[in-house]
Amino acid sequence: MKRLFILLCSIELIFLPVFTFAEDKIEDEFAKETLKNITPIQNFHNEQITDDFVQNNIKVPYKRTFPNRAITDDFAQENLQGKKSNVRINTNYDYTSLDRTVLKINPSQTISTKRKFTEGMEVIFITKNDVKINSTAIPQGSEIIARVETISPNALRGVPSQLTIDNFYLKSNPDIYFVGSINKTGARRYLWVYPSSVILSVMFGMGSLLWLVKGGNAKIRKRQTFEIFYAEN
Repeated sequence: MKRLFILLCSIELIFLPVFTFAEDKIEDEFAKETLKNITPIQNFHNEQITDDFVQNNIKVPYKRTFPNRAITDDFAQENLQGKKSNVRINTNYDYTSLDRTVLKINPSQTISTKRKFTEGMEVIFITKNDVKINSTAIPQGSEIIARVETISPNALRGVPSQLTIDNFYLKSNPDIYFVGSINKTGARRYLWVYPSSVILSVMFGMGSLLWLVKGGNAKIRKRQTFEIFYAEN
């Protein structure tokens, strides 16, 4: 109790000068007498300073205009003249329309990235159903030509290869082409290569050997069935 009383008295003594002199204002009599007769500073308008010499002697820089000329590639024009592009663009296809003819197809042979397939190579598919497009009948067993658009080879550490086939058209009538794409990916061996390599590195220090494992090859088997579409409009 005695210590608490001493503590309260000490706090009171610390803040006593603040409460005692808080209401008094400090005034400077010398400053008041000296500055009493000085008039306050008047407000002046901000006027822009102009340099007549600069305005009269420096001319406005001349602005040169350049004509809009198209950039042409003479080498491309000379080498591609008379050649027809094999890219087919269906500008009349309405992607919001549900009216379309479904065509089921199978590859004529197994397609695999393990073989020597290159981008741009054409592959053959066989139709599995009879369809009629406008006045053209497409019986079962007709040949559909497609093109290998993208090939991504497999790599170390279990990275698989990828294969994309697109640009389908009827072999007997190249003006009839279809909408669709086939995308295949090889075995994703990185799913077990990564964790196994970490475990072997910690336990036996041989996990780095698994980095030599390659991913699987993309493969489209002969018996697999795919669907492509023909736009009615």
